[in-house]
Amino acid sequence: MLQYKIPENADTGTRIRAIITWLATILLAGLIFIISYIGFDVNRHSVLAMKKYKGDRVTAMTRLIDADGIPLNLKNDAIWALGQLGDARALPMLTKYFYDGECHHDSTICQYELKKAIAKCRGGFNITALFWRWTISPTDSLTLTETE
Repeated sequence: MLQYKIPENADTGTRIRAIITWLATILLAGLIFIISYIGFDVNRHSVLAMKKYKGDRVTAMTRLIDADGIPLNLKNDAIWALGQLGDARALPMLTKYFYDGECHHDSTICQYELKKAIAKCRGGFNITALFWRWTISPTDSLTLTETE
């Protein structure tokens, strides 16, 4: 277990600063993990789409969403990833499927994910993307072939 020793003779101010420092360190480590995981997951969805469809990550994921025979969970994952990327080029495809109604996950693309992705592609707030959006490059290690 992680322990942080505060000297027995430390005054109250020193104790409070030590506790705040310890909590801030834990919080920062957790934040870095979450941000890294989001970037990794976006990259993973991008690579999956780019293995099947030619083009950059936005083009490949929009084509995946529009393709027949793709399971809804993969389409919803691609929608989420496009929202995280926040690229306006995805808007035509995202708005094509958005009807602002209830979600029916067994038969249609998730409207909630579409709504969030559209907002982010229109410049909506996405703090985590500021840290990873420009650092991932799924095309570096791929040989792309078009299947459709």
